[in-house]
Amino acid sequence: MTGQRFNFFTTLADLRGMNAGQGIGWSDIQILEAAGLKVVDGAYDALLKMLTVQRIDYFPRGVNEAAPEVETHQLDYPQLTVEQNLLLVYPFALFFFVHK
Repeated sequence: MTGQRFNFFTTLADLRGMNAGQGIGWSDIQILEAAGLKVVDGAYDALLKMLTVQRIDYFPRGVNEAAPEVETHQLDYPQLTVEQNLLLVYPFALFFFVHK
């Protein structure tokens, strides 16, 4: 799916008719569903395939994840891109666990 489909989205309600893809057990699922969004879960690699065959409409990724993932998967998924006009924002803690 091309990013042009998102060009006219201005509210969260605009996304409610679409399916987001998230990894099995990811905490984001509860956050997105609490916002009234539809979520399909699956294994990471399966989500990329689901996006390609339009079983899901978008695959929300962290701002630190999106560009590197597109680069990593460019050969297998050349149409994969980072949305430039729409951003989902919600608090999500990132923890680093280290040995003393």
